[in-house]
Amino acid sequence: MEPLAVWASRVVGVLAVVYTLLAMWWSLVVVGVVVVGVVAMCRHVQRSHQSTLTSEGRVVLITGCDTGIGHEVAKTASDRGLTVVAGCLDEHSAGAERLAAMKRVHVLPLDVTDDDSVQAAVEYVTQLCGEKGLWAVVNNAGLNRQAPVELTSMMTFQHLADVMLFGTVRVTKAFLPLVRRAKGRIVTLSSDRGVLSPAHSAAYCITKHGIETFSDVLRAEMQRFDVRVCVMQVGHFGGATAIIDDHNLKAMQTSMERDLEQCSPEVQQAYGGQRAIQAILTETKASRDASPADVTPVVGAILHSLLSGDPADRYPVHGTTGIVDWGIVLGQVKPFIPAAIFPVIQAFLWRQ
Repeated sequence: MEPLAVWASRVVGVLAVVYTLLAMWWSLVVVGVVVVGVVAMCRHVQRSHQSTLTSEGRVVLITGCDTGIGHEVAKTASDRGLTVVAGCLDEHSAGAERLAAMKRVHVLPLDVTDDDSVQAAVEYVTQLCGEKGLWAVVNNAGLNRQAPVELTSMMTFQHLADVMLFGTVRVTKAFLPLVRRAKGRIVTLSSDRGVLSPAHSAAYCITKHGIETFSDVLRAEMQRFDVRVCVMQVGHFGGATAIIDDHNLKAMQTSMERDLEQCSPEVQQAYGGQRAIQAILTETKASRDASPADVTPVVGAILHSLLSGDPADRYPVHGTTGIVDWGIVLGQVKPFIPAAIFPVIQAFLWRQ
């Protein structure tokens, strides 16, 4: 029995040594990965801050400039010396007229859902840019609708997709030849809804998820042409833009009531009819108080993507009056959270 005990102890000892070596090996690997990651990040940040491109002679097209983020980006880009083509749905709106009075800003009627309107914009920009090409397209045009899937009509699903998803694809495809000529940038506004999917936001989330995928595919295809593709993952800035101001909340209410009328009596009863609409409107209106008062962080990120020598693929921009925008944080860590746990965390954050 003694030899067996001796051999057993030896086997246990060898296994302990092997386990220790493996543990040390994996620890070294983890430490090495962390060190390499930190060094790479520091070099990237250093490179980004040291390498700033000149704005002189560069032309940028921005969609959705009547109000909100697009309007502010157009003004700031002009102040920074960029020549701006500001696409406005209504070229006679108050916002469009303010931009038209600025230096280096060309206001252009642009409906991203209309092929003829986009083609007319391409012809105008081609004449403006000449042989140097268009430096950047900023896909910003958008709108918002919130409702459960069963209370959202196919017309509403189609309308949001036409503006934010297919509008982005239409504009990008039309201007890519000019951007390739300049070896420029395609910048598209997404949000935390591009990676998250809270309740009552299917029509909106579909477009943002689509934008993320479209941008990833385009980035892979544009590498050979030295064209950079950037996505703005923007948090909640509704209080600083027109997207949920009183006028647009009224438009949202009208849309929701129209969709509700198209539902069967059983569906209306299941969701509480008008009570469901009022609850969503009240929650959306209240959310304005939790969002920042201005869009300066978003504008800064977009300008960085336009003028940095080494722009990021994605720019998470926190939108909250609190310390942390948990929607943005959750979107960043989603790949590392077990699938069974993620819906619970998401539901807790949005009180679903």
